[in-house]
Order: sequence, then structure tokens, then C-alpha cells
Amino acid sequence: MKFSISNASVMVIVKGDAHTVSKGNPNFKPLCEALLDGRFDDVPDLLTVEAVVLDWAYGEFTVDGTAISYQGDLLPTVFADRILKMVSRGEQPRPLMRGWERLEENPSWRSRNQLFDFLRRNPGIPFTEDGFLLFYKGVGHDFRDRHSRQFDNSPGNILEMKRNRVSDDPTKACHFGFHVGARSYAKSFSGNGQVIICKVDPADVVCVPDDSSQQKVRICKYEVLGVDNGKLLPDTTFDAAGEPPIDPNEPLVAAAATTTTATEIDPAMQSGIDEMDGFDAENDGAVAPPTPTHTDGSPLQPGETAPLPHDAPAAVTLPLTGTKWDYMNDLDSLALLGEGIDPLRRYARNNCLIVGASKKVKGGKPGLVAAIVQARGYADPQTDQDADDDEDSE
Repeated sequence: MKFSISNASVMVIVKGDAHTVSKGNPNFKPLCEALLDGRFDDVPDLLTVEAVVLDWAYGEFTVDGTAISYQGDLLPTVFADRILKMVSRGEQPRPLMRGWERLEENPSWRSRNQLFDFLRRNPGIPFTEDGFLLFYKGVGHDFRDRHSRQFDNSPGNILEMKRNRVSDDPTKACHFGFHVGARSYAKSFSGNGQVIICKVDPADVVCVPDDSSQQKVRICKYEVLGVDNGKLLPDTTFDAAGEPPIDPNEPLVAAAATTTTATEIDPAMQSGIDEMDGFDAENDGAVAPPTPTHTDGSPLQPGETAPLPHDAPAAVTLPLTGTKWDYMNDLDSLALLGEGIDPLRRYARNNCLIVGASKKVKGGKPGLVAAIVQARGYADPQTDQDADDDEDSE
């Protein structure tokens, strides 16, 4: 067997055919080792990514060239292409495989296929280590939904409703159910509010409405992870478990996470679940907000909750206090740029609850400062105070 090895690639001639494996290929290092150790029988399997995929497929997945199957069923290209892309970059594709397994729990054929189209069309929707998807959602600065102001989307909260109460009709743009979506859509809907990151089980995807270029998804349950970092998340995977404060010994003051369950609410009262959370009040009629009882007037049972009343306080207001980085709450954007990148990341994550702040945010320090300013809703506290003083003096 003839071969040559350089710092950038390996060239091997097998049965008269030349094969080149570049350094970025996950097979590069094991191929070099096999050749240098004289294990030539191992070489053919190391000339493609198929062996690497099979090594990570843990049982139910099979690979044939670029085609990947699960229990005999061929994965759609949007999944297979992402898996092969990750393998070619040396990344672990198991999150996507777990995502497929979670999608196998979705009872709707139509929901599954609509989700494939959504993932093809919209970048920056990654899978987490446990196979869940991360979506974006537009809310107010107090984390209430933008339309009804009834649902608390504070980071850490879980919101859910019965799946059979969520509209699965894609021709209905604004209908029953919670809504999440692509970042561009969530950002346009948020107005001057927040874009948050929501963790969704693929099994809880109900519908992808046809409107808005298929940029939103109707779901029955989600968990709020935190605030958008100002840039798209990766297309493949994101380690949501790596998102707690960088230093676990630093205190973090925030409201306890809650689970909000939209219980048996009369459709005529469902206007509280807004254009991003419910149905279109303009088309279906706006009436009184949901009350904390079942539709027959019976009281909620233990463990059941209802949408927030109008006068309920928001659970979280950013920036948080109670950490060693509180002094940055009083810094304007220019002063923030003067801080070191590590303290900024800690402040962004601990006080501003920005998802991905503990990692490298695109745009470097300016990008991180821009995300901080957006999350906390002000750029220059001192200037704001001066303006207030001027008003008082008049």
C-alpha cells in the first residue's frame, strides 16, 4: 500500500485508486496512526466518514454512503446532511440522532414533515445534547407575551398546554397554541422587547403555519432558557447544559422557575394566547382574559396553573442583582467596552441571562456589549438619570 502523509492531508492508493483525507476530516488522525502502525487492514474503513458515523450511531442507525437510516427508515436529507456535516468537522452527531429519536415520539405524520421543511428553510435552529430543539420567541422586556400579557416567559419557566388543544391546521396563521420560530421572525415580533431562547421537544411540535414564509412553529410545551445573544445559534448543535453561570460559586438572584399550564380554557376565552401564543383576536374576537378556573367554573386542581392575571408582577426584570458583577448595571455601552471579555461574559450570563454568553459570541466584545444593552433595555444609565433630573428641574 502506497501512501504519503503531510501536515495538511493523507494520500493513500488502494487497489489503484487514490484517496485523499484532509486534516479537518475526523478520520485524519486515526488514518495516520493506522498507516504508521502498519495496520493496513483498517485503512479502507477510514477513507470515508461512514465508519465514524457508525461508531457514533449506538445501535439503531445504519449508514450507506451518504444515506442514514433509523430502524430501516431513511432519514430525510435535512437530518442526514447535518449529521454528515458534523462528522466531517469532527463533531459528535449524537444530539441529532437523539433528536430523531425524540421526533419518533411525535404522533403526527404531518407535524414531522412540516418540521423538516422548517429546518431546511431556517438557519440557527440547533439540537441540544438531549435531542431537543432551540427556537426563538419574541416577548416584552418583562418577559410577558406581546399580545395578551398573560404568560410569563421568564428564563427557567416551563409553559405547556394539552396537545389536543393546539391547532394543527397550517392554513391558520394565528390559532390555538404556543408559538416559537426563526430568529428573524421572533425579532420582528418582539418590537422593542426581548428575543428569548426556548427549548422544545421535537415530540411537542404540532404545526408549522404556512404564513410568514414558514418561520414559526406551533407547539404545546417549551422551556425558556434565557435571552438571545444577538446572533444566530449554530445550525447543528448547542450545549444548553453548558449554560449555567460560569463560576457556580457566584450567587445568582432570580425567581424560582415555574410551570405554567394552560388548562381547559374555552376557545372563546383563548385570546390570551397571542399571535405568538394563541389565536388571532382580530379575526376570532377579543374577549375577557382567561380566569384561573376550568371552563365549567370548577377550581384548579393541585399542580394545575393558569395564565397570569393582568396585575401579576413579572418574575424577572433584567438586569438581575445579587452577583459580584452588579457594578456593570450602572455602566453605559462605552464603559462596558472597557471591561475585560471574561468579566463581560460573566455579567452577560449571570445578570442578563444571555444564552451563549459563556461561549464565544459572534462579533467579539462589541457583539457581546450590544447583546447586553438589548437584554437590559438601556445603554447609558447615567444619561437617563441626567434626563430625569432635567425634567424635575423644569
